[in-house]
Amino acid sequence: MEAGGAISAFRIFRLFRVIKLVKGWKRFQELISTIVRSFKDVSNFSVLLFLFIFIYTLLGRELFAFKVKFDENGNFSTSATAESPRNNFDSFVNAIITIFIVLTGETWNKIMYDAYRYQKYLSLAFFISLIMIGQMILLNLFLAILLENFNIGEKAQQGDNEKTQYLKRFKNWISNKFNCQ
Repeated sequence: MEAGGAISAFRIFRLFRVIKLVKGWKRFQELISTIVRSFKDVSNFSVLLFLFIFIYTLLGRELFAFKVKFDENGNFSTSATAESPRNNFDSFVNAIITIFIVLTGETWNKIMYDAYRYQKYLSLAFFISLIMIGQMILLNLFLAILLENFNIGEKAQQGDNEKTQYLKRFKNWISNKFNCQ
């Protein structure tokens, strides 16, 4: 049994064959370098996104914590036996998860409708601003950062191709000028 384990341990060296194969793929290496280059910009964006989520979490807790409750029939209620919906602002963790769910667009309309039944126009302003700033601006900014980094990588590759073309032309001009072959 132990000998089989030792032989299995040597199978991990097969992985090195794949790594050696990947070293030969120039386009794959360019893709990895572009991803590494974009980490800096994405990390700055992540701080901005975390700050946005944190602010809206605190605002949501101030407006809706322990206030949005429904009875067993699903009607809005202020009684002690009423229960909060699953996505709520009652705790800080639940509030962050609720804001994240709204930003991803997953059942955000149900969360907004539950808050709307408690506080009509204020909840509409809260969720519309969250959708407009969070989804429309911040998440599109994230996509713009990624696309910009990939465009920079392509432009650098085109620049390298132009340099090699200039070098080839210069070499041909020199060989024609001095009749070298």
